Amino acid sequence: MASGFSVDRLASFALSAGLRLKLLRRQRSRPVPLSALPASEASAGEKLLERLPEAQPPASAAVAQAEADARLRAAVDLLPEKHRQLVQLRFFEDASLPEIAAALRVSVGTVKSRLHHALSKLRRMKSVEGLLTQS
Repeated sequence: MASGFSVDRLASFALSAGLRLKLLRRQRSRPVPLSALPASEASAGEKLLERLPEAQPPASAAVAQAEADARLRAAVDLLPEKHRQLVQLRFFEDASLPEIAAALRVSVGTVKSRLHHALSKLRRMKSVEGLLTQS
């Protein structure tokens, strides 16, 4: 060919150009940690980060959460004593099932059964409708 044009050469160029573009995009999309930057750039980045406000939920979300917590605690107070104790120990005191069984002097199986029944009763209460998710 007189013009030096070849389909193989064009395909090879297109492939290498595509691979190079893919590499450039990948490098551009990856964030660089502050520790990898030169000291002057890193300190400027840290100063920018310090100026960012702390991420806090809006006040309305905090009020809604407080109301939901109050409704849930009121519903737990309506449970029979044996169920109320279990729910309080498990979810408010973060006790494990064996710890609850030892504290109440019952078997772990009994703890699981009572906890299941307590949660079922809570789910049926209108005051906590939508607060508990079915798991």
